[in-house]
Amino acid sequence: MSRRFDDPILLRLWDHWQSVRAGRAAPHVDDISMAALGSSAEHTMVIERVGPRWRYLSVGDAIRRIYFYPMERLYLDAVVPQNLLARAVERYARVCDSGRPALTRNGYEITAGLGFAVQRLILPLAREDGSIGGVICGQVMQKAPDRTADHQPPDQFEFLDSEKPPSAAT
Repeated sequence: MSRRFDDPILLRLWDHWQSVRAGRAAPHVDDISMAALGSSAEHTMVIERVGPRWRYLSVGDAIRRIYFYPMERLYLDAVVPQNLLARAVERYARVCDSGRPALTRNGYEITAGLGFAVQRLILPLAREDGSIGGVICGQVMQKAPDRTADHQPPDQFEFLDSEKPPSAAT
């Protein structure tokens, strides 16, 4: 998978994260401004690690519409379908544990006949003490009727260099 991505939603998130990071390994969660993300905020989630669990702090409207209800303050294990939970937790844990941004692509089915191809930009967020304790995740979803329970392609996961623009050729 190439580190190149040119989706304007993800690029805006990348640019905001870079600007508030200000040379640090990761910005603090309070540095993130959903207002500064504009319409990209609709496709963005902020997720914090709480011990072994993960909790949504903020969920954009475009994502909420997919799951059909507000998800803020809920834990992933109470919201994400069990067949998708381990994959989701693994993505966020890899970014938190490494402190590095990542680009992922995969596909899945939410309900019978409602499948999606998804591209995510997952960026680390720091706690007050500077340790990495969460992520901000922008995701772009396209309906994909071939994403059924019987056809779940593996995640494509690639760490990004936080010092290089995402459109840099690999």
